[in-house]
Order: sequence, then C-alpha cells, then structure tokens
Amino acid sequence: MPVNWLAILRSFFTVIPEADTCLAIHRWASLNWPHVGRLVAAQNYHVTLAFLDDITPAQRANMELQLEGIETEPFDLTLDEVGYWPDSKVLWVAPRNPPEPLLKLAQRCSRVANNAGISVSKRRFRPHLTLARRVLDAPPPAMLEEKFSTRIDGFSLCQSIRDSRAVRYIEINGWYC
Repeated sequence: MPVNWLAILRSFFTVIPEADTCLAIHRWASLNWPHVGRLVAAQNYHVTLAFLDDITPAQRANMELQLEGIETEPFDLTLDEVGYWPDSKVLWVAPRNPPEPLLKLAQRCSRVANNAGISVSKRRFRPHLTLARRVLDAPPPAMLEEKFSTRIDGFSLCQSIRDSRAVRYIEINGWYC
C-alpha cells in the first residue's frame, strides 16, 4: 500500500513550561543575546522528551493506545544552566540537575515510541530548552544570571509545521495530571 505522505507528522514528545515562565525566559534571552543567531519564539519553547521524526497515523494511534490511562505526577523543573552546542549551533538553557520525574517520563516516551516501531535516538537524554538556533560562534556569558522554575503537570505529543515564515509547534495530544 502506498504511503500517504500528507498524513506523516514530524513529531516529538515534550513538556512545556508555563506561559509566564516562557515569557520571562524570552525577555531574558533577548536582553542577553539580542543579535545572536535566530531567537526561538516564546510560544515554541519546550523541552523535548523524545524526538520521533516522521510518524504515520498508525504509529500515532499505537502510541496513544499505549499511553491511555497513564498516570503522571506534577513536578518542578528549574532551568538554571546555559550552554552552547557548536555542532548544531544551538544556544540553550537546561536544568543543572534534571528532576527524576522528567528523566523517567523521557524513558517512558522513548519506550512507547520504540514499541510503536519508531526508532528513537540512543544518545543520553540531555533535557534543554532551545533559546536560539544558527548561533555561529559561542555566545558571550549572560550579563544577567537567572534561574527559571516552572511547574510541569503533564506532557504532549506535538507536531512541527514549517511554513514560509517560521516553524510552529502544534499539540496533537496531551496527557495531564
């Protein structure tokens, strides 16, 4: 049977910080690095649990079935370490000490994806929130140090949509406490 490429979704499991935290992070990043790369829009801030790449409707249905009735506990996430990956040219903020519930949720999402026939990266999970892309050189240290805390009360399956102007992330399903 031919693949319906229009039904294929570029997707990922993620947790999304509270809106006021996203806005605070964006203001802080804009003040510290106004001309560094391309800043990510605040409405696109998230911490990826598992990148799935392109998934079919059948794979999506399989994962949603596996997650039916999942119980998650809310937890606090503190983003307090800034870093730069020169290979991917990404500036990020991350938890210095990732909370155990975040690590377990990422493992669970990867296992669910693998069970649905989706190959998830075997690299060590490095939770982070991307601040800017296309950062050509290591940016200067932040002039204003900050630590951002947010409450996480669930996780989402999101789709990445690229149009002529930008990339947008759309929640296609969510599991909340």
